[in-house]
Amino acid sequence: MSEHDAVDPVGELVQLARAAAEAGVDWRSRLREVWLPATVAHTPRAALAAALSEWDPHLAVLDADLAAELESAVLAFMAEEGYD
Repeated sequence: MSEHDAVDPVGELVQLARAAAEAGVDWRSRLREVWLPATVAHTPRAALAAALSEWDPHLAVLDADLAAELESAVLAFMAEEGYD
């Protein structure tokens, strides 16, 4: 198993966003400006696609803009948790 097999980039982004929200930080800006670009740059595309499909099996991520899909997944989760 490679180091990226166990990585859940969506879950990691959610944890960062939740912690920032609870600390009163503008988590949406940090998500878009810092965390998403770093995640996309440092995580293999296949790992991102696999993580997204685990969070939402209905996503067709083969040709998708993975950064946009990651952002949508995190925003949806945060909205469900009441962090609007």
